[in-house]
Amino acid sequence: LYYYKTSKDTTSLGSIPLPSYTITKADSITSKPFTFQLSHLGATKPHLFLCKSEFERSMWMESMSRAIQSLSEANQTKGKQQNFI
Repeated sequence: LYYYKTSKDTTSLGSIPLPSYTITKADSITSKPFTFQLSHLGATKPHLFLCKSEFERSMWMESMSRAIQSLSEANQTKGKQQNFI
């Protein structure tokens, strides 16, 4: 997942390696509505995301969850293939 300073930027500020993160609603850590977080076991604090609606939050969380699962499965398959070489 790449992030940018503004929506018009073409060069990212950085990236978040999704397979090593978990995604959850952030209702318990912020008073802002429609938030969710990406958390990493070794990170000091989560990445927080604020959406415009519950529908938007659900769509983002579902999309990121699918990406995390897909990338994790691809990494596992790659690791298994390397064991056979």
